[in-house]
Amino acid sequence: MVERYHSLFKEIFGSLPRDCAKLVFRDGGAHEEGNFDVELIPRKPTAATIRAKFKKGKAYLFFGKAGVFEVPPTGRRYTAHGQWEEIRVLCDAVVRGRYEELITEIEGKIVGGRGKVVLEDGPVSEVWREAGFWPFKKKKKTAITYTAFF
Repeated sequence: MVERYHSLFKEIFGSLPRDCAKLVFRDGGAHEEGNFDVELIPRKPTAATIRAKFKKGKAYLFFGKAGVFEVPPTGRRYTAHGQWEEIRVLCDAVVRGRYEELITEIEGKIVGGRGKVVLEDGPVSEVWREAGFWPFKKKKKTAITYTAFF
């Protein structure tokens, strides 16, 4: 299974123009359990970094600074596709600059985010926030629209 995920990210990386991104695999010694991280880092600072963590069949996709998308083993959470194709479709949209996010910070720490990926069938989004109560601390909200990798 690990080889399949490796080949998916190598395929995404291989479809990009030369020198526009760097692909980094971090197996963390848990290779035999199917747990590893991969990161696709764009050269352009205005493009969103893609990081994926695979653990026990689930895929956790991290886009930009605060976007988190969980793709279950069966997929079909954001699209009508299985996990493999759903990961590819989401990452492809981010690579093409169809990703934006709204970040909430308190005292420089990111405490929440809303990520939106615009797919062919329409936008999909996820929202998260850290549990807590900060009545006297000023929240800063930042909207970021990312560009394509190339």
